[in-house]
Amino acid sequence: MEEKIWQLADRTADDLLTQLLINRGLTASAQQEEFLNPPTPELFACPVRVPNLNPEEFNKALSIIKKAIAEDRPIVIHGDYDVDGIGATAILWETIYFGLGYKKVYPFIPDRFGEGYGLSKKSLDKINAEYDGLNGNFPLLITVDCGVTAREEVEYAKKLGFEIVIIDHHVRPETLPRAEALVWTDSLCSGGLAWFLSYHLDKASATNQLDLAALTAVADLQPVLGINRSLLKAGLQALLAGKRLGLQALLRSAGVDGRELGTYELGWIIAPRLNAAGRLDNALTALRLLCTRDPDQAQTLAKSLNEVNIERQKITLEALTHAREHVLSNQPGKILVVAHETYHEGIIGLVAGRLTQEFSRPSLVISKGTVISKGSARSVRGFDLVAALKKIEYLFEGLGGHPMAAGFTVKTENLDKLAVAVADLGEQELAGDLLKGSIRIDVKISFSRINSSLRNLLKQLEPTGLSNPTPVFLSKGVKVTSSRTVGSSGSHLKLSLEEEGCRFPAMWFKAGEKLADFPPGTVVDIVYSVGEDSWNGAARLSLNVKDMRL
Repeated sequence: MEEKIWQLADRTADDLLTQLLINRGLTASAQQEEFLNPPTPELFACPVRVPNLNPEEFNKALSIIKKAIAEDRPIVIHGDYDVDGIGATAILWETIYFGLGYKKVYPFIPDRFGEGYGLSKKSLDKINAEYDGLNGNFPLLITVDCGVTAREEVEYAKKLGFEIVIIDHHVRPETLPRAEALVWTDSLCSGGLAWFLSYHLDKASATNQLDLAALTAVADLQPVLGINRSLLKAGLQALLAGKRLGLQALLRSAGVDGRELGTYELGWIIAPRLNAAGRLDNALTALRLLCTRDPDQAQTLAKSLNEVNIERQKITLEALTHAREHVLSNQPGKILVVAHETYHEGIIGLVAGRLTQEFSRPSLVISKGTVISKGSARSVRGFDLVAALKKIEYLFEGLGGHPMAAGFTVKTENLDKLAVAVADLGEQELAGDLLKGSIRIDVKISFSRINSSLRNLLKQLEPTGLSNPTPVFLSKGVKVTSSRTVGSSGSHLKLSLEEEGCRFPAMWFKAGEKLADFPPGTVVDIVYSVGEDSWNGAARLSLNVKDMRL
């Protein structure tokens, strides 16, 4: 692995908080004020305030939903099997079923292995078979987190007698499907879009669903600025209220109930367990968990999801170990491509993400099938992976996603051609400097600045996440006073660090192999974030190491 590049931001302000805001692109005083004191999500409820959202399509969708209810027609909400798709489905279904009291509304989550990703002819046939009373009643089909690229499938749905409303945030194709309304923006995930529709359908329901809006925003890696910051801040408060039985049961099953909730708990504890259902089993389990009002059912479903997640972790580690060995034993190109018949299609996205994180290269990981293979891809910051892959779209049977993540299907017989084409793409499209892993550093400080006042200042930036990362600091000439490996396999490095009489405990995750490089007495430069841990019931400041150098 190459040594990571340390990118120290230019110091343009004497005040630390102001400097941190400037580093996040918030240079104007009005921007900084809105960030520190975000408005309530309701103030964004007017569709013209949502960036890149067409107000006419938004209002048209509302009218269509209300008209279907008034005419007593069936409504089917077709989601997707990730947290955003499940959460958006839950938001709209709860609003219509409980908030508006309309019972002819049915949620549908496709099965990854039976119907595949997004809106498909198979999922439409299954909907027709599952729900009585659809045929001849001009049912309304609402797709959430899918549909914007499904031109043929929308036409098929129309032939089956459906009226179509699409709610999606994926990359728009040049030619859009002929839906009756298309609610689209790239500034929110589908859960956020569903929440704003919910607000206009029934405000009381929307208040109860802020927790789901926050969960989907974190799980779908939305920038924690502007409208998303408002949703997330309000949603975390809703989560603390503990009214959603399923999420509380899930936290208990994970052993983290009772502690303060933030983006870490949403993104790394709740979301993986909800996603595990769609990766290995059936995502309806996760949807039922989010919507249940039965404490016993919540506990049973949470236990089931926790068990599925443990299995997901196991097979992910097996596939990742194999994929890493393949990369290390071959000369990797600018874009990594790994395919194998043993890779479970439900976890290839996770493996691709881990490879990209470790090797600082875009990664395509493919579950190799007999005739059709399914792949997932992750990119590096600054490289629009979907736009690049569209240049070789002729090799794919299906392709979609975001600039940083994509999913695709390809004929197995074309895998070798795909590997060659992707290698050529990497050489032509990917600048070498994007492949050098880097750490963005907010400011250089001494250990004497690390105190409760600094911690209180940092809390003003929370919740953190994409585009608003946890502040990262640089300190030089720091002495290692102790170091040891921790974790079941000794994979983490626990340290004690001191500078000019100020000493702090520190943890460097996944750096256990570096123990011999930093023995006690070593003087280092260190890049880190500041957090808290508990010792004998008392909170103390601690450091989360990002990188160290002699």
